[in-house]
Amino acid sequence: MSHPDKRYFFLILPISLILAAQSCAFIPAPDPATVTVTASATAIDSATLTVTKTQALVTIAPLNPTDSQPADESSSNTSGELRIGYPFSPSFVDYFNTVNLPTDYVAVGLPGLESISTLTVGQKVLMFGSVSRLKEYPEEVFSQVDTIGFDLERGAVPEEEQEDLVRTVQEAAEFARMKNVKFMLAPVARWTEQFGELLVPYADVIVMQMMRYQSDPVLCPEKISEFSRKLRAANPGLEIYVQFSTQRDETPAQLFACIDAVRDDIDGVWIQWHYRDEGGPKEGPPNFEELQELIGLIRPQP
Repeated sequence: MSHPDKRYFFLILPISLILAAQSCAFIPAPDPATVTVTASATAIDSATLTVTKTQALVTIAPLNPTDSQPADESSSNTSGELRIGYPFSPSFVDYFNTVNLPTDYVAVGLPGLESISTLTVGQKVLMFGSVSRLKEYPEEVFSQVDTIGFDLERGAVPEEEQEDLVRTVQEAAEFARMKNVKFMLAPVARWTEQFGELLVPYADVIVMQMMRYQSDPVLCPEKISEFSRKLRAANPGLEIYVQFSTQRDETPAQLFACIDAVRDDIDGVWIQWHYRDEGGPKEGPPNFEELQELIGLIRPQP
């Protein structure tokens, strides 16, 4: 799979220019004089320069796709608490505004976008399943959210966009940068395992859908820790969330047992719950009590 944004540049510079450059550190070397220079510059994380008596060969490593995005200070979790994320329901907005931290994520689809204006605490996420359809959204949509989230499931992503998933994700990430919003991935466990390390260099946040493991008290923490280590190695600045569902047989206490076992490997928990608003699940009663109980376990109040 191609990665057209990864480019290498080779520049031949006179040594006088290298010696005049600011913020350069020189390491002495034996004759003939060869030194290594490490320099920093805007939009370039690091460059290693090899200098001889007459010329310098400059090799600039490829930029991580997320490096050009300015750091979002609001995404730094300085409290030490696990962050939370969940689908939005205007019916319970007063509770959400009370329990949320500014770093928490609250998601809607396009039909529910207007209702999320009542949320005053937390980062607003617009979920989508197709890049081509995302590009057709009205321009004003993107000024109303902080993040766009790609729901990576076979049933949500068109077949033609699944053919080269890395290229599709790269295209979505470039679109997010253009709109000046953060980019979230939400892949099912199988795609996380198969493609996660190739996809996360383009993302700010990943929500690993781990529902297939949530019923196994042994495999659940093992898989989450395994995936998290690999993904963080591929993108050290990545925010890692694990998604569980309160719509299955496991109790909030059982889900929290797995969460508590992996809290050092993740940044937050995404809670998929039944809600009965426009754009929400069509079947089943709302289970706000389970959502509230799990949030209370993750973030106990004094």
